Amino acid sequence: MHKVAAIIGSRQTPSDVQILITKIASWLAENNYYIRTGAAEGADWAAGLGAKDKTIFYLPWSNYQREKLNVTFDKNYIVGCERPSQEAMALAEKYHPNWAACKPGARALHGRNMHIISGIKLDKPVEFVICWTADGLASGGAGQAMRYAKGLNIPIINLFHHNYEGDFMATQLYIGYSLPELKLSI
Repeated sequence: MHKVAAIIGSRQTPSDVQILITKIASWLAENNYYIRTGAAEGADWAAGLGAKDKTIFYLPWSNYQREKLNVTFDKNYIVGCERPSQEAMALAEKYHPNWAACKPGARALHGRNMHIISGIKLDKPVEFVICWTADGLASGGAGQAMRYAKGLNIPIINLFHHNYEGDFMATQLYIGYSLPELKLSI
């Protein structure tokens, strides 16, 4: 059985944090983790670049980022789903603070976030979530996944709250040795 983590975040994730996310994803892949993410620009894309063939992309619709995925990964990548299931959409509605205001595209993006956290059948949750949000809170699309993960008592590491100043060794130790006791609020 493979270990699975989620790496998600804002499309506006700063470049230094994207570099750190790429290193974290690579380290996790080397340590037998698969990474679930959503293929959006920013944190998601950085995770995919780091874990490469151990990244599982969950898409909100079938052609989402396909051209970029095909070019970047030479058509060799894993897709967890091409659209969220009805069960995922129901969960997304439950966890979203203002579902009625969401347009169909936003709803699909939020629905696929449920799959990122719990897998295609929503029955295999990740061990932990690594993310970056612009305000350090459960905001934006990543916030939807964070609220769901919190509801499942899944540990969340929001890199916004940590100042590693590019020290990847500290991050490795943090993930490798501190994660089981980790209790971060979102």
